[in-house]
Amino acid sequence: MSEIEKNLPPEEPMRAAPQAQGLSDIEAFASAATRAVEKPRRKHRRAAVLLSAAAAVAVLAGAVFALPVLFPAEEPEPEPEQPDTAVTLLDKELDADGQAIENPVRSVRITTALDDYTLALNEDNVWKLQGEDDLPLNTTAVEGLVDELLFVQAQDTVAADVADMSTYGLDHPTLTVNAVYADGAAVTLKLASMAVGNGYYLRVNEENTVYLMDATLAQTAMKQPEAYVSLSVVEAPSVSKDDANGTVMVKELSLTGAVRDNVVTTIRPKEEADGPEYENTSYLLTAPYKQATDSETATKVFAVTSITAEEAVALHPNAAQLAEYGLDTPHSVAKIVLGVFTSTTNEEGEVTEAGYYNERVHLVKLGKKTADGTAYYAMADTRDVIYRIHAEQLPWADKTYHDFTNKYLFLRNLTSLQSITCTTGGKTYAFEFTHTPEGETLDDELTVKLNGETLRTHEFRVLYQVLMTLYRTGAAPAEPQGEPMLTVRVSSLDEKLADRVIDIYAHSGSVCIARTETGDTYKMTASRVIDAIEQIENYVSGDDVINRF
Repeated sequence: MSEIEKNLPPEEPMRAAPQAQGLSDIEAFASAATRAVEKPRRKHRRAAVLLSAAAAVAVLAGAVFALPVLFPAEEPEPEPEQPDTAVTLLDKELDADGQAIENPVRSVRITTALDDYTLALNEDNVWKLQGEDDLPLNTTAVEGLVDELLFVQAQDTVAADVADMSTYGLDHPTLTVNAVYADGAAVTLKLASMAVGNGYYLRVNEENTVYLMDATLAQTAMKQPEAYVSLSVVEAPSVSKDDANGTVMVKELSLTGAVRDNVVTTIRPKEEADGPEYENTSYLLTAPYKQATDSETATKVFAVTSITAEEAVALHPNAAQLAEYGLDTPHSVAKIVLGVFTSTTNEEGEVTEAGYYNERVHLVKLGKKTADGTAYYAMADTRDVIYRIHAEQLPWADKTYHDFTNKYLFLRNLTSLQSITCTTGGKTYAFEFTHTPEGETLDDELTVKLNGETLRTHEFRVLYQVLMTLYRTGAAPAEPQGEPMLTVRVSSLDEKLADRVIDIYAHSGSVCIARTETGDTYKMTASRVIDAIEQIENYVSGDDVINRF
């Protein structure tokens, strides 16, 4: 034994800690655990201290989790119920027998500082804005107002026997509603906005009691008369019940306005009488020139058979309002002819008769765009109303003739052609065709000759593609000047079809101007024209023809 150990006091035996009086089992256990580590051997004092702390934490943690079980928290006392101060002032939802009333409200007059108008049922029980018998209304909006007037309940009574209504602003109310009901009762509701809060003071008829109302009735009734105007600007015609084949279609669309320099552009679906020249298109431009259309653009435009506005902005606009919304000089004008297209077939499935019925003609004028650019201000037909219409419902709004036209130089199948003549640099090349449909290969089906000499068929098919893809790129920047740098004449086997002739003129380093036999004039990319002339020369000289585009 070392000298240090000899000087240590003798070890005391570990004793169980007595349970403290009045302690719970858990508290007593914590006390005993603490006492059990109070007198460790001195040489292990640091370890004993750490063990003591760990044991205490574990015991306390257990105690924390056990406390809610052993000592559950007391539930808070329920708050006392607030007294119901609501006052029912008007209940017209049912009749005396508890039955629903048809058309329970006959008329409503709305008076504010800005407006004074009346909504009333006419002899046909159709809601009309007084003085606007020809103007259809938005029945959903009217029904929303009527519903608010069937059951009127105040939140509280503010004061009775009020001698001076000016105290509550009811000498000059914010809103006055005069309603006449089916039972003949006439009720006047006067509302004044509170100085503080979102509620309203209310006076019924000429009673001297003032009530407190929430804002719902006021917000519904304070709408301007435009809010009740029907938003259906263009309505699709109805298909007859006995017509299984009927489809609502745009029969014809004519466009003009400032965006088109007031030139009329007219489009319609292709008809059988239009012949094979337009077999590759579904719609035709008939003005200012007869021309095949760009399929994607025309399809989007003709898909719209009804137009619904976002809101009515102004009734009976004056000259200043027309100018404000850009409707004094319309940006775009559309004459839309709608109808139901139907057809009948025989037993073999052949169409024997086809045509339109229930035709309607609508005129829509567009003014300025809204500030956010998502809609147009517009007027329609004979309605003296300015609407706001979302641009998505007006796919024709900014489209011009050149947007609608097919971009290809010509749209005739090679198998239907007699010849193609190209004139460039003072030389004329008349390529004449012989068609042999029974040929074994595609090249065997076509023979190309120039001045009686047979040329390469496959290379000519490439040249044909080069010529077709001399795309139009928009309106001509000017009238063509000088002599054409290239002229292309397309002649059909069908003698009824006139030759397609396109003269192409140099204009600038990047732009050429093309003019057809009809007078249709437009621009195209100069580099494509230069390349086409090069490929013509390559073909004639026996070199490879390359379609670079």
